[in-house]
Amino acid sequence: KELGRFEESNLYFQKAVDVNPDYAEGYNNWGRALLLNYDFQKAFELMEWRLQLDEKNFIPLKTSKPRWDGLTKHKVFVWREQGIGDIINWSSMISELHANVEKVIVECDPRLLPLFQRSFSHEIKFITDRAEISEDDYDSHLPIGSLPFYFRKNLDDFKATSKGWLQADPERVQSIRQNFMITEKQKIIGLSWMTSSLIANSYLRNIKIEELLNPYKELDLKFINLQYGDVSEEISNLKANHGIDVLEVPDLDIFNDIDGLAATIAACDEVISIQNFNTHLAGSLGTDTRLLLPYAADDRWGYKKNKSYWYDSVTIYRQIEPGNWSQPLLSL
Repeated sequence: KELGRFEESNLYFQKAVDVNPDYAEGYNNWGRALLLNYDFQKAFELMEWRLQLDEKNFIPLKTSKPRWDGLTKHKVFVWREQGIGDIINWSSMISELHANVEKVIVECDPRLLPLFQRSFSHEIKFITDRAEISEDDYDSHLPIGSLPFYFRKNLDDFKATSKGWLQADPERVQSIRQNFMITEKQKIIGLSWMTSSLIANSYLRNIKIEELLNPYKELDLKFINLQYGDVSEEISNLKANHGIDVLEVPDLDIFNDIDGLAATIAACDEVISIQNFNTHLAGSLGTDTRLLLPYAADDRWGYKKNKSYWYDSVTIYRQIEPGNWSQPLLSL
């Protein structure tokens, strides 16, 4: 699959689940492979098997209430799963669910609460802990990662939100731009160049910041750090060895203050990022984003295409050969 040999990979996924009809990982991976062929209906159907995986990075909901059937117009509780980037990505369908049912309650990461409350209808209730509600508050439930199964059956379905659906705090956006005192012709470029994800081979997404920025050292640009974690040494070495400044928003906790990070991204003219949650946040805000992808990338970014069907504002620059960033960097 990662080599792009889809017909062969699908054949072997099929054989795997024929041998073991309860092989959740096989079904889920087969579904992810079908995303690369834009077979969305079948892909999202198979990816429902993720809920049966032995190892989960989320807590399944314990309830006596039924799962939402996609038709019934009553009160639906949408519970959180997976990582924060996934939640941002899938939140694109919350408004569509709201338009089709009586009431929606959404469990989200506490860091997303102010951003979601600003961006969606006030009729939607957002909570950060499922203990805040009881079974009396809803008639059925749905994991947030299952929204695509109901609302993203073909490419046209993605157009409903692909221009962006989240709204940053306009006052913080204005304040950030003013604080950096840009000239009329200057651009602010937000940067994110690494991930600390524990997913297998995630280190292959990373790129050295000096490799990323050296081609731009003579341009009149202001670079802003969007990278979570302690990267002060990298930024200091970049200045000392290459004369390139990467500025930081004062007192911004990039990991915990997602609303502040959203305002910072919205204040940027462009964002350059590897495959991490910054790309999902920037795309959902409609910010012009250049996404650098490793040779074997997450399946939701498609195969070989240079545009994202999830986010109109995201342009994709892919490695042509594993580990080699020279070609995508030349194309930026």
